Amino acid sequence: MENNTKKELKVVLSPDLYDELRFTFRPEVLENVIYKPEILGENKWQCCCGAENELDVCPICGLEKNTIFSKVNAAYLARHRKARIARKKKAVQDQQAMMAAQILKKNKKTKKNDDRSKKFGTLVGIIILCIAFIVSMVMIFGGNDDTGKPSETNIQTTAPNLIDNTTSPEEESTSPVPETTVEETEPETTEPETTAPIEPVEVPMTPTKEHVATIGEGKWPTGASGNVTAGGLVYTDETYDYVGQNGIIVLDKNGNKVDTLTENKTLGITGSGNYIFYIDEAYSVHRIDKETKEDIAFPYKAKMICAYFDELYYVPNEGAGFYASNLSGDTTKIITSTLTIYALNATADKLYFSTEESLAVITSKEGAVTTFCPGGAKANSIIEIADCVFFTSPDGILKFYNPALANTYGVEYPVNDVAITLISAYENRIYVRTYNSVTGQTLWYFTRWTPGTWMFNPAAFATTGIYTDSLYISRNAVYEGNFYRYQIS
Repeated sequence: MENNTKKELKVVLSPDLYDELRFTFRPEVLENVIYKPEILGENKWQCCCGAENELDVCPICGLEKNTIFSKVNAAYLARHRKARIARKKKAVQDQQAMMAAQILKKNKKTKKNDDRSKKFGTLVGIIILCIAFIVSMVMIFGGNDDTGKPSETNIQTTAPNLIDNTTSPEEESTSPVPETTVEETEPETTEPETTAPIEPVEVPMTPTKEHVATIGEGKWPTGASGNVTAGGLVYTDETYDYVGQNGIIVLDKNGNKVDTLTENKTLGITGSGNYIFYIDEAYSVHRIDKETKEDIAFPYKAKMICAYFDELYYVPNEGAGFYASNLSGDTTKIITSTLTIYALNATADKLYFSTEESLAVITSKEGAVTTFCPGGAKANSIIEIADCVFFTSPDGILKFYNPALANTYGVEYPVNDVAITLISAYENRIYVRTYNSVTGQTLWYFTRWTPGTWMFNPAAFATTGIYTDSLYISRNAVYEGNFYRYQIS
C-alpha cells in the first residue's frame, strides 16, 4: 500500500534548492525526482518517484538508493549550489578580466595612434608655415625678373624641394614603426599561478565488496615521480618541487620559484638523490646535477622513466620492452624485451608496472620480477595502499587486489555514465580521475585516509574542482594540467 504521507520536494525544499535539482540530475532522471525519499522501516524505503520497496535499486524508476539519499537532500543541494555559483562567478570574473585587458590594450593602441596624429598635424603645420615663409621671401627679395613679373620658376623649384625633404603623410602611415610591447603586456613567466581550490562537492561512492574496510597501517608512494601515468611532470624531494613546465623550474614549499635547471621542453621527470632525470622533446633521456646543473644526455630514448633502487627504469619511446640502467646511463639490463608496458609507478617501497598479461612488481634492485593479478592486464594506473594494490582497468572501473583474497574486486561509483580512469596518491591523499561519457567531462575527486577506516568511504570523496586530464601531485601541492598550483595545507 502506498504511503499517504508523501512530501513533494517543491514544498519541502526552498525554491533555490528545488531549482538546484535540475543541475544535479539529467532531464530524463529529473522527471522521477518528485518526492522526498523516506526510510519506512528496517529495509523498506520510499523512492523519490513515490514507489516503496526493499531493494537497493528502485524497480519503478531505476534510481539507486544510495544515489537518492545522498543527493536528494537539502545539505547536499546547498553545497552543490554554492560550488556551482562559485564556478560560475569565477568564469564571469575571468571573462570580465579578459575583456578588460583587451579594452586596455585597445585604448593604449588608440592613444598611441592619436599621439601620432597630433605629431603629424604639428609637422604639417610647420611645413606649411615654412613654405609660406620661403614663398614670401622669394617674392620680396628675388621674385621679379627683368620684366618685373613674378618669377614662376623660382616658386616651382623652391616648394617641391622642401616637400621632397620632408616625410609625406603616405610615408608616415606606411613606414614600419617599432612596437613597444613591453609597456603594454607583462612578459610571460614559467612560475605556476596559485589559485584557491573550488568548494568541494560530495559525490556518493559505494564499494561493491566490503573486504576493503578496516585496513591497518598504510604505505604510500614515495615520490619517485608521483604516478608516472598521471603526468610524470612533477618530482618532489624533501625541500623542493621540480616542475617540468617550459623546462624544469624549482619551487619551494610555498610555490615560489627559486631556480631553473634547464629550458629544454620536458616530457617526463623523475629524480634520485642529487640528480634530476628528464625526457626531452626528442624523447632523449637526460641527467641534471641539482647543484652544478651539468646536463648529460644518455644513449637511449624513452617515453616513461622512474628512478628507484638507485637505477633508472625506462620504457622505450618506440616498440615494446622495459629496461633499467645505472644512474650514469652507461650500463643497461633487460627486464622484458617483448611485453608492452601500460603503467609505471614507484609506490610503497616497490616498483609496479602493468603489461598486456598482468600486473608486475619489483621489490629490490637485484630482485626478480613477480607477476600477479591477470585482472590487472593493461591497467593504466597502479598504487599500493595498506597491502592492497589498487588499479584502474581499461573498462573504467577502479579495482583492487588483496594478497589475502583469491579474487580481484571492483570499487564503482553508483553515478550514471561515470568511469574511473586513473588513481594516484601521495602520503595520505588519494585522487581519482573520472570521465562522464554523457557530458564528456573529466573531473578529479579527492579524499584522505587514516588507518582503521574504510579505504573509499562513500561520504569522504569530494570533487577537487579540477577538470584537466593530468594531475601532478607533490609533497606540498597539487598541480593541474595547466600547472595552476593548489597549496596543500
